[in-house]
Amino acid sequence: MAEKEKISSEKSFYEKEAKKEAKATAKAARKSQKERIKRNKPKKDANAPNIFKRMLNVIKKFIKDFRGTVKKIIWPDRKTVMKSTAVVLAVTLLVGSGVWILDWVFSNAVSLTTEFVAGLNEEHTEDAHDHDHDHDGDGVPDHDADDHDDPGDGGDHDHDGDGVPDH
Repeated sequence: MAEKEKISSEKSFYEKEAKKEAKATAKAARKSQKERIKRNKPKKDANAPNIFKRMLNVIKKFIKDFRGTVKKIIWPDRKTVMKSTAVVLAVTLLVGSGVWILDWVFSNAVSLTTEFVAGLNEEHTEDAHDHDHDHDGDGVPDHDADDHDDPGDGGDHDHDGDGVPDH
């Protein structure tokens, strides 16, 4: 028993030492990395202009380059500009008219289809519930005399039209 405790304490001692060594190695690696970063940083020049002067120089250079580029552009004459404008307006009107006509055609097609389907549904509903009309206008559906589907009559009637009597 004492021997097991001795082995166990030796293991924990070596485990603790290994952990200490790993921490020390990681710390040394971090320190080395920081030093490398420091060495590679460019040194600040005491005579370098401040940020505002540098930005002003960048803006001046951009404007100078921009002016040089604009001078190289060959600008169209008035006649060419008017022709191009007319072409753009004509094409815009043509395409817009075409889109408007297609929109009108499709919206009417959808409306007609919707009305047709609604009419079919209405006819189907009237056929299925032909006996439930309010003939006297009192808001309560009137039952025809030949209608034998009273809830208490115990009759077998086919309400859903599948050929099988409903109970």
